[in-house]
Formats: sequence, structure tokens, C-alpha cells
Amino acid sequence: MKSIQRILAIFLKEVRQLRRDRLTFGMIVGIPVIQLMMFGYAINMDVRHIPAGVADMTSTAASRAAVMNMAQTQVIDIVAQASAAIRSSTGSAPRSRSGRFAIQAPRRP
Repeated sequence: MKSIQRILAIFLKEVRQLRRDRLTFGMIVGIPVIQLMMFGYAINMDVRHIPAGVADMTSTAASRAAVMNMAQTQVIDIVAQASAAIRSSTGSAPRSRSGRFAIQAPRRP
């Protein structure tokens, strides 16, 4: 019980000191309010326009539609595309370092 009384006494002493010093009170209240507004409104955490490569090995209408639907969400921007025809002529998928990640639609067995 004595520790709670000590904490309360220190709290009251600090409140009295803050009432005397308006600048410190403004800093204690103002800086966190500015940070809350900055982190709450100014910083945008939405993921948009990530460069991506697409390797569509099935070349079906469904796979092309799925890739186009992903591109229309504005989350990814397709910067490189490979099809089954390119892979069959070269024997391997083309390599490009322009995208951050790749989407692959594998061939069905």
C-alpha cells in the first residue's frame, strides 16, 4: 500500500510542476498528437504497383484472364511476360531481373 501512495505522491508532484511550466506541458501533449496524426494519415501503408513478371505456361483463356484480373487490381504491374511458346523454343523460361517477384501458371500434365 505504501508503494501506491509513493507513486501517487510523485504523480501529483509532476502534475503540479506541469501546471507551472506550460512549455513542457505543450511538448508532452503536442508531440505525441503530431506523431499520431502523421502516422495515422500521412503514411500510406497500401501496397501498390509492385513490378512483377508472369510466366504463363498453360496459355489458356483462364490463365490469361487470371493474370489480367491481377493486373487490374493495381497491386502489381506486369513488367515481363513469358509464354509457353518462348519456353518451348529456348528450352527454359526467360530470365529477367526487372520484376520484384514472378507469377507462374504451370503446364498441366
